[in-house]
Amino acid sequence: MTNEAPTLGTIQVLRKVLGYSSRADALLLAGGTIASAVQGLLLPIMTILYGSLAGDFAGLTSGQLSRDTFLAHLGSKSLYFVYLACAEAVASYGIWMGFTVAGESITAKIRQRTLAAILEQGVAGSSKHGPGAMTTQIGAHCDTMQEGISSKLGRVLAAVAGVIAAFGIAFSRDWKLSPMMSSGLVAFGLVGAAGGRAIKRSTERSMATAGEASRIAHEAVSGISCVMASSAQARMTDKYLQVLRSGLRNAAASRAAGDAMMAGISCIATLLFALAFWQGSRLFVSGEVDIGDVLTVLLAILLGTASLGIVAPSAQALTSAIAAAEQIFSIIHAPLPITSRPDGGEKPVELQGCFAFRDVHFSYPSRPDVPILNGLDLTIEAGKTTALVGASGCGKSTIFSLLQRFYDPQYGTIELDGHRLDELSVEWLRSNMAVVSQEPILFNTSIHQNIAFGLHKTGCRYTPERERLLVVAAATKACAHDFIVAQPDGYDTVVGDRGALLSGGQRQRVAIARALISDPKILLLDEATSALDTVSENLIQAALSAARRDRTVVMIAHRLSTAQSADCIVVLGEQGVVEKGTYQELVARRGAFFNLVESQGVAADLPYRQNFGVSTVSLVSGTGTRMDEKSDAACLESCATSAPHRVAEEFRPWQIFKFAARVYLQSRHLFIFGIFCAVVCGCTSTMQSFVVAQAISAFGDRPLGLKSLQNIDHWSALLIAVAVVQLTASMMRGFSLAVCTERFILQVRDKTFGHMMQQTMSYFDSHPATSLTTMLSSLPGELNGAGASLIGTFTIGLVGLVSAICLAIAVSWKLGLVFTAVVPLLLASGYLYGAFASSREQQGRKLYADAVGYATEVIDGMSTVASLQLEDSVLSEFRETLAAARRSSAALANRACLVFAVSQAAQYLCFAACFYYGGTLIASGQATMLQFFICFTAVVTSTPSAGACFGFLPDVHKAAAALRGIMDLLAQEPPIDSATDAAGLAASKVSSLIALDNVVFSYPGKGSDGAPTLRGINLAAHKGQLVALVGPSGSGKSSILSLILRFYDPQAGSVLVDGLDIRKLRVSSLRRHMAYITQDTVLFSGTIRENLLFSAADPSRVSPLQLEAAIEAAALKDTIASLPDGLNTAVGHRGMSLSGGQRQRIAIARALISNPAVLLLDEATSALDNVSEQIVQKAIGSAALHRTTIAVAQRLSTVKNADCIYVVDRGSVVESGTHRELLASGGLYATMWDLQTSLE
Repeated sequence: MTNEAPTLGTIQVLRKVLGYSSRADALLLAGGTIASAVQGLLLPIMTILYGSLAGDFAGLTSGQLSRDTFLAHLGSKSLYFVYLACAEAVASYGIWMGFTVAGESITAKIRQRTLAAILEQGVAGSSKHGPGAMTTQIGAHCDTMQEGISSKLGRVLAAVAGVIAAFGIAFSRDWKLSPMMSSGLVAFGLVGAAGGRAIKRSTERSMATAGEASRIAHEAVSGISCVMASSAQARMTDKYLQVLRSGLRNAAASRAAGDAMMAGISCIATLLFALAFWQGSRLFVSGEVDIGDVLTVLLAILLGTASLGIVAPSAQALTSAIAAAEQIFSIIHAPLPITSRPDGGEKPVELQGCFAFRDVHFSYPSRPDVPILNGLDLTIEAGKTTALVGASGCGKSTIFSLLQRFYDPQYGTIELDGHRLDELSVEWLRSNMAVVSQEPILFNTSIHQNIAFGLHKTGCRYTPERERLLVVAAATKACAHDFIVAQPDGYDTVVGDRGALLSGGQRQRVAIARALISDPKILLLDEATSALDTVSENLIQAALSAARRDRTVVMIAHRLSTAQSADCIVVLGEQGVVEKGTYQELVARRGAFFNLVESQGVAADLPYRQNFGVSTVSLVSGTGTRMDEKSDAACLESCATSAPHRVAEEFRPWQIFKFAARVYLQSRHLFIFGIFCAVVCGCTSTMQSFVVAQAISAFGDRPLGLKSLQNIDHWSALLIAVAVVQLTASMMRGFSLAVCTERFILQVRDKTFGHMMQQTMSYFDSHPATSLTTMLSSLPGELNGAGASLIGTFTIGLVGLVSAICLAIAVSWKLGLVFTAVVPLLLASGYLYGAFASSREQQGRKLYADAVGYATEVIDGMSTVASLQLEDSVLSEFRETLAAARRSSAALANRACLVFAVSQAAQYLCFAACFYYGGTLIASGQATMLQFFICFTAVVTSTPSAGACFGFLPDVHKAAAALRGIMDLLAQEPPIDSATDAAGLAASKVSSLIALDNVVFSYPGKGSDGAPTLRGINLAAHKGQLVALVGPSGSGKSSILSLILRFYDPQAGSVLVDGLDIRKLRVSSLRRHMAYITQDTVLFSGTIRENLLFSAADPSRVSPLQLEAAIEAAALKDTIASLPDGLNTAVGHRGMSLSGGQRQRIAIARALISNPAVLLLDEATSALDNVSEQIVQKAIGSAALHRTTIAVAQRLSTVKNADCIYVVDRGSVVESGTHRELLASGGLYATMWDLQTSLE
């Protein structure tokens, strides 16, 4: 099976897009198409009227018509313009309602189908493409497609209809002149085809780069704690900028190709005028055609081809939409790695729960040359507990993925109760399973909803009251109820992005509750209690033991104590199952498992740092005694002194303009040149009108002979010169302003991302990673309205209009002033249309951003969504969010349609007024035919072009809104400045003491809602000492490490380094001396080498020996040697191509490579197997010599030799001392120790 979706052609893409239309959509599209055809016909039909009136003008001038007859014709024919105005109003209304409403509906369905396709592709598809690229499909690419198939498609169809009708009318009026003119259609087709291919090719490449940039941004924002701790903000910004720069050429090429295509079309149209005048004059002299026929043919082609120029940006938008749609369909039609949501498949009536692996071979798709399972034969008995143990990377987590059918093996079979797993319904299979992973993923909603997600797979519906009872019962079983009700909003507390507002232990307890609530037949536990404190672990282990009865349980166990009660323990190695049996049987064999037990027995007694002769010193008075607790009231009073929440600044339009101008300064020479070319283009438009008017007037000369022919030939030659100048200026304008636009967008994106990276952790707490990534990926589309290309379009329209008015007044001030008087009416109607459309788009865009943000969160948690069978719920929620966006945008649709219709009809009313008044002046002898046609042609040709600019007002307002948000972000000066080295003192070394002095801390936004996170914390760690932080999960241990790293500042008290308040030190300098290893490992897409060098201040200065030493210290050497690409092995998105233990060892090596003075360890070895844990603990122990080490630990045995142990409970240090002193005191630590040793 191919791994790629088939490539689609333009027609196929359009057919597939339109295939998503409902019956109502089809009717709207049909109505819109008919309205577009009608609108396209009106301008060419008007040329008949125009030619007839011009013939009357010529007849009056030559004396062939009397004044009374002329005025009678003038009155009746001017009235026809009013009829055309009515038809235009109806057609314009139909175009808007048809294409815009149907376009939104179709795009919403395609967004839904895209998310459904992503969910169908499951974990395998998500790991292949990455959430950033998939988010771009649902967000920016769908926005581009919607823009193209909405009103832009209607404009293009109207222009095409206008061209066809124009040439049809031309042929009907004269079959000799028209065939020569129709040669231009071939030229139009060739230029359009070449330009369309160039645009499509460049757009596809640009979109691929945009997906890569989105991936980098998503990884940086979601892994911001690692980025900050490594002081790698500037490096991530540089990486983001490099990707943007790599796509600059293609993005600019796409714009320039569109401008070049339209410049070519305009040039061909002008050359056709010259040809028509030259040939038409000869036919006219020979008497084969009359003046009316010639002018009708000329004006039909004039207005028909002019409509192509006006619709050029819409045509380019449509081409980009087709390219975007092709990218979207590449996801929708991509081959499925497995049948993730099948309609069929077996659904056995009874489920025992016996799994059998038979000669299973498996490699991850991203690394097909690295076998993970090589001929695995394994039976997991029904109704019993099977524990999987073995070295990190031996395939334990892979077995879990295969059991859930996230992947299928390349060879061999997996059976459940005798049924092949690939023959069973995936939905049925996963509905009978529950999974608790080592790194649980929660969604950005309430705690109640996160637990209730576990009920979806049951297929039952519950009343809100019943659901709440089940949620509370599950939370109680998981020992989560007490911490939940302690939250300000209880079960309705929102957990933040990926559960970031909860501690690791709290997240894990919520995940356990989510698994238990569905009462599954099969329970998969991947180190389910690794992040829990001793008390909670003891209670949950008892709950899980009770839950094991009458169900199949498969657990991954690094801590062999958790596997003692298992009915069967399977020891895995590189060649599959090494041995299996009960705990007692395996120990008695003295084989591989016995060696693991022995190694864990040693490891359990090893601290992070062995005693290297440093005497144990009591760091607080009253060793082993309980610390005083500060009252909540006093702490809250301290918290109340923190700075108030910042209110977004309101920026005025001139400030936004000034900001954009500053960005453009870097490309000012190219920008000025492009604008100069735009001015030339505007002037040539007026010059063309003048020459055309002169040529038309020459047909009225009497007698018409050789001199008249020479005169017309003269003007035809001038038209050729105008065409050459116009083509040259347009192409230079297009290229220069396209480059300026893309540079502008690149610089704004770079500034935005760079400043975002310098924000404090509280900014990321309040702004989910999904919404920030969506905002960054949507910037290119939103900033088009401030792009130099659009500024050039406005310049052409403005210069053309002003020069036309000046020319008209100079030729005949009476005609000029009257014709100029209608211009404000046309412009005002265009402005009103743009304003209504802009307001409507802004409302819809905000809600669509919410939908895209939701989709991003879902894609990022794909494995959890699949395990919980949330696909239908997710799609339903996504559908409702999209429906809300459509309802919002529909509120202003009708008014916008009416204004748009009036604005389009106004031009015909203006034509009627101009012809009638001009005719009366000619009849009275106050103006000549030449003066009339110069004034009319100049103003009438330029005003629609200028008025068309108002159609881009929604884009301008969109860009202004985006720039306003960016300026607000750039105006936010982070309270913790990590961007510059100018602020604060340099921390040249951290050699003495790290201390917290009476620290009070609440996370921003929570200060007055409940008890502070930390309440009067006092602790200290001297050089070379190991200080341990232990206590219940959620007590504030990890928050202490965050304060030491200065992710946050305390509301009261201070954090001291060598006696200095860290607020006086440079943040980057401080963090360079520290290494932070968390329980939630963060790796970035790229190679192992790139991840190892991530924390180095200058990766180029890290020697191979340093790199090798860090690899050996983290027990990575053998793992890397086993990989075909070694250090150049790609780790995949978030490091998912590696096992959990391998990821954490890379994180440890990454920390050691920078030779830090301080080690901050937050359960640094929780994901390691026993052998690796022993090696890594010894390595960290050696590395800790002459270093200060502060370790958060749940396993008390790993820190019992610490110099000082601080027991933290509910934000306070309740006791401290050495292991022996705390045991002797009989307090909380002693209780935790007794519970933990009983588990061991």
